[in-house]
Amino acid sequence: MPSEKLTFVHLSDIHFVKGFSSESPFDLDAAVRDGLIEDAKRLRTQLEPVNGILITGDIAYAGKSAEYQIGFKWLAQLSEALGCPAEYMWCVPGNHDIDRSVLKENTAISALHDRLRTSKERDQQLRSDLETPNTASLLFAPLKAYNEEFAARLDCLTRPKQPWWIHDLLLNDGSILRLRGLNSAICSGLHDNDTDQKLFVGSAQTEYSRQRGVEYLTLCHHPISWLIDGENADEALLAYSRIQLFGHKHVQKTERRNDSLWLAAGAVHPERKETNWLPRYNYLSISIEREGKDRVMSVDLYARVWHQPDRQFTREQGTYDGNFNNYKLRLPEWRPKMIAEQQKPEARSESSAEQSADNLRSGMNLNKKKLLFKFIGLPHHTKIAIMRKFGLWEQSDEQLPDTDVFVACFERANKKGVLDAVWNEVDGLSSSQKP
Repeated sequence: MPSEKLTFVHLSDIHFVKGFSSESPFDLDAAVRDGLIEDAKRLRTQLEPVNGILITGDIAYAGKSAEYQIGFKWLAQLSEALGCPAEYMWCVPGNHDIDRSVLKENTAISALHDRLRTSKERDQQLRSDLETPNTASLLFAPLKAYNEEFAARLDCLTRPKQPWWIHDLLLNDGSILRLRGLNSAICSGLHDNDTDQKLFVGSAQTEYSRQRGVEYLTLCHHPISWLIDGENADEALLAYSRIQLFGHKHVQKTERRNDSLWLAAGAVHPERKETNWLPRYNYLSISIEREGKDRVMSVDLYARVWHQPDRQFTREQGTYDGNFNNYKLRLPEWRPKMIAEQQKPEARSESSAEQSADNLRSGMNLNKKKLLFKFIGLPHHTKIAIMRKFGLWEQSDEQLPDTDVFVACFERANKKGVLDAVWNEVDGLSSSQKP
């Protein structure tokens, strides 16, 4: 059965720095991170179970492998404090997840960015670039560490063949909350700004289509104002998505627009030289309720802010009473398909089967996420050995990035009917490597 509420911790702009974060005695932000974990523990008793962590970009500071390794360790500590499996994190890339040294070494990437920005047919140009192997590999080269060290393990890869990802979770009335993560950093370069060096997401990422019983929660690092195609993205998200989570601006802001909620996260680690330095993070609890004849999504927002005099996180002052603010978002009418009195007799069997398929798909998404998390955490030679043992390795894999190969192996395992055997193998090996 789905939980009464889906509860998430929402983080953004953590900015782990190689050789400094968690490694230097001069890391002043260690106290902030410790304070966040303690605050999350306090709220957990009120809000558990916690279903996951949503990260809207800038995990790293310079897009380096070591920064993601540091970040994973701290996020695993946070997950443990929340009583939430570490694999139940979802993430999108930000501009700090771009390795700018790659851009400096290969000026052709910046030329591709400029071509995208100036093209009169940007959607067609982006499609062409992503479907052409050479240009696609160049565009995604600066995100190599992000994908390999972080996103792949969380089943949140952003790739040329599909820059976005989706995951389905069950809401308390049996409907689906579909998480959709967008990549707003495809053409992030050395001189991003919100005037003449804007970024581009493309219509393919923001045209969702509607499905009955499915509500979207979108993660995107850059706010609409930073996008060349911001007007189109704004219209699409307003039409398709119920909740929008953004990062980047280091300012917490909540806006209700029609029956959708737009939330800018604030930053876990804003730069201390900023005039209004103020670390922030959020809790979100989401459920479906009935108010008279109306079906509504109820969202409790716990906006947490660092109180410098006391050196701890507390609630946002002066914006609402109590610990949270509640938003009621009106939804289209929908009822679980197994409720017989809402269905014609001849439609009951088919509807129950459809509902079961929705439930199964949600469960399979989480199982795949858990298995992938364990698999990619194994040593490289062990992963290859498992693939060969079960006949999942193909000759053409030698030409593909490891992350693509490892994700594809599960699709092959499912088709071959050996997914359970692969699960047992991975589970046994990952357990044996725990300290």
